[in-house]
Amino acid sequence: MTDHDAHLTWAGQSRAGGGPGPGVRVFRHGSATAVAGPGLSGRDRLAVAGDPSGALPLVRDVLREAGPPYRPFGDARLIDALVRGTPGLLPGGAGFLWMETATAPGAATGVRWLDRDGERAAGALLDLCFPDSYARPGRAGVRRWARGPRG
Repeated sequence: MTDHDAHLTWAGQSRAGGGPGPGVRVFRHGSATAVAGPGLSGRDRLAVAGDPSGALPLVRDVLREAGPPYRPFGDARLIDALVRGTPGLLPGGAGFLWMETATAPGAATGVRWLDRDGERAAGALLDLCFPDSYARPGRAGVRRWARGPRG
């Protein structure tokens, strides 16, 4: 469904059989894919991936159909191109940041998964330093939290 892009996969909220989650819609144009996921982390999200030449007309069409509450997100360079090429589309603030890794935590990386106490501490840190964060330990769609070697 999502061409193995983490943004698209998350927005698709895939079911066990691989199909999209409730209310999710998938759109394609050329090499670009957009996944409209309603109510993700408290917002309607439009994950976008692909070449800007396909993504520009795709996002314009999807926003006309889905409506302005859907906020595009994806690779920063692609989103910058979409903002420059889509009248009325404004850049988002730093309110939605994406973190992922392809390396499993372990002794070699110095990263480890947080236990419940660590997740509570992460929640308190978010309350203090990033109170508008959509991702919170224990919130639906948030699988795990990790700490780095200096954490």
